[in-house]
Amino acid sequence: MLCVIGGSGLEKLFEDSEEVEISTPYGKVVAYRVKSTESKEFLFIPRHGKEHEAPPHKLNHHANIMAAKLSNAKIVVGINSVGSLTEEIKPGSVVLPSDFLDFTKHVWTYFEDEVVHVDMTNPYSERLISILKELCEKARFVVHTNKIYVCTAGPRFETPAEIRMYGMLGAHVVGMTSVPEAVLAREQNLEYASLCVVTNYAAGMQSRITLEEVFELMKRVQGKLKNVITELAEKL
Repeated sequence: MLCVIGGSGLEKLFEDSEEVEISTPYGKVVAYRVKSTESKEFLFIPRHGKEHEAPPHKLNHHANIMAAKLSNAKIVVGINSVGSLTEEIKPGSVVLPSDFLDFTKHVWTYFEDEVVHVDMTNPYSERLISILKELCEKARFVVHTNKIYVCTAGPRFETPAEIRMYGMLGAHVVGMTSVPEAVLAREQNLEYASLCVVTNYAAGMQSRITLEEVFELMKRVQGKLKNVITELAEKL
């Protein structure tokens, strides 16, 4: 089974589907069971809640990933809005990262009281990246692969100096949500990939950054994302 965790601006993407509340040891999660066909369904979790009420630094990533696990999902795809650190990666395009840098200043693990060192040599599934690339290009997205995602703690946007530093370290896009999910999904043996929608250029590359522009761009690509997700559920 596929679980999709949708980011900012996608809270209502599947609100016409069956709403369910999933209880986990880490809290309750509101999700939607979406039928892609009569015989297939997938789980959709609005990452920030039904009304985008949870800010990035208060997201319950442990509960979201555990909800996927308890729903018998084997595959998780996170849809993330990101800022671009390079002129070549333009707003409206899609990035399927292959690696990440973690600047969240937080320890993300289910193994609080155990000595477990999880391998993160390949943090994102190459198989899923290949499938998502094909489907996103079919939906007429410009797609970038082999890129590095840098995750910050939020809820504020980054400073121009921070962006310059991340760029020197090799990052291509910046966001606030993919790294916790990638790490926790690996700990639960879930196949994970991130579909990053570029909503803006990062700090210092445009005059200012607002949440409104993030929502506006995500609204424009909602239809295409919905098609990609539905076809992904069919293909898997």
